[in-house]
Amino acid sequence: MVRDAGYTVVLSAGPGEAALLDPIDPSGAWPRYAGTLTIPELWHLLAGAELLVCPDTGVAHLARIADVPAVVLYGPGSALLSGAGDFWRKSPYTALTVADFPCRDQHVTMKREVRWLRRCERFPGPAPERCPEAKCMLALTGEMVWAAVRERLELPGEPPA
Repeated sequence: MVRDAGYTVVLSAGPGEAALLDPIDPSGAWPRYAGTLTIPELWHLLAGAELLVCPDTGVAHLARIADVPAVVLYGPGSALLSGAGDFWRKSPYTALTVADFPCRDQHVTMKREVRWLRRCERFPGPAPERCPEAKCMLALTGEMVWAAVRERLELPGEPPA
């Protein structure tokens, strides 16, 4: 759908994360920059982008500074804490989240108790107090992402099946 509208899809990931791109593009048809970009190179890639779709990471914040429209996926993080806020309220930004996700129940950030905050720092893994599966991220469906992409790019139609 995005490619059909004339956009080039480019994938990026951090060092050691190249395998995360395989389920997104199993055929390897799209350009990939997995762990190979410096911050200035990432900045230039973003500066030429029409849209960024990413999880709540430093790349999402860099996109805001570069004034790149973004669809940001909030699983364990808090869109209220790390989202657009008042300062960035006019930025081209869409926060995708499931409000009040059941296990997003921790209220600490930067070693401070913040009662209104709902987030999760149970990183993936089998140990106790770990998250065996990132259900909060999996709750963000492909349909939700495509709807936000369609809206940001002003594309007609329905998401792909």
